[in-house]
Amino acid sequence: MRSGGLLSPRNRLAGHVLSRSGDLRIPAGIEAYGRGWSSRHHRRGQAPTRCRASHPLARGATASTMPRAHDAGVDMIGALRTWAWKARRALQRRFIQKRVPTAGYLEQRVSAPRIEELDDASLAELNRLLPWHCFVVDAHGRRFGDVAWNAKRTSPEQIPDRRIVLLDEAIGLRGKTVLEIGCFEGVQTTALCERAKLVKAVDSRIENVVKTLVRCWGLGHAPELMVCDVERLPADTARLRCDVCHHVGVLYHLREPVAHLIALARSIDGALMLDTHVARPAELDGEYESNGRIWRYRRYGEHGRKDPFSGMYDHAKWLTEDDLVEVLRVCGFVDIEIRERRDERNGLRILVIAQKPK
Repeated sequence: MRSGGLLSPRNRLAGHVLSRSGDLRIPAGIEAYGRGWSSRHHRRGQAPTRCRASHPLARGATASTMPRAHDAGVDMIGALRTWAWKARRALQRRFIQKRVPTAGYLEQRVSAPRIEELDDASLAELNRLLPWHCFVVDAHGRRFGDVAWNAKRTSPEQIPDRRIVLLDEAIGLRGKTVLEIGCFEGVQTTALCERAKLVKAVDSRIENVVKTLVRCWGLGHAPELMVCDVERLPADTARLRCDVCHHVGVLYHLREPVAHLIALARSIDGALMLDTHVARPAELDGEYESNGRIWRYRRYGEHGRKDPFSGMYDHAKWLTEDDLVEVLRVCGFVDIEIRERRDERNGLRILVIAQKPK
């Protein structure tokens, strides 16, 4: 059979077939079982019945990784969602070549004094040593970091992010201590360091803290860094004491958003900038108890520790905008302003600046 045929030996994959367009399709029986939960959109938290492949082999998915329907106590739908996601990621990470230039960038150049001292071979080795998922560009137009995969984070990160500029204009960061929740790989940590007196940055993943350390070193900054699961804040919250908290792109990954905000607020003396997804009332599908009352939420699936763009647990709870504002009032914030509402691919997202009494 011709190379690229549906059942050629090179295209067999644990009972799956690859179409000539490159689609990895779940077998008919499984697909029929899953029609009730197949998503119209391929996004985190939902399970499509097929995932895009760019290579005829997908060694990350084998027969042993397929869930078995007869196993007692197996949540078949949840198991299939997890398997489909893992198969897709295996295809992306193992077989898609990253075709992003190492040099020649003209836009988004930043001052990176220690990186600019490195020759091209040393910078290439630094980029290889750590599992980068985003990159910046030094003054010579060279890439510092890497892309996540071909379709994600393929352009240089902007420093500063527009939200940091907005926060600085609204609050004034000069002379203040700023706490960054979720530093990821340190791109915006460096922007905060350029404006604030002291920056404390935390992340749940040790590899992100290490990458932030290296990124900030390369750009000439030295924040205080901590490994911290933000849903399990340290008993010694004095370590997190700050004037301003920068909280962008994290809350919608948490399974205990109410408890997290209440605990965190004890360490914030002045203001909080919060950028997060929220649920529309029609999207609510669950409720839970926290801080003595019942909160309704939208359950959103996460993929846990191994996915750099997921939360640490299996799901997140998205509150409504009204309930989120109520939580902030419980936290002691009195001046709460919704600066932005944005319709994004995964849902409604808002930007809030909240301040405590002066």
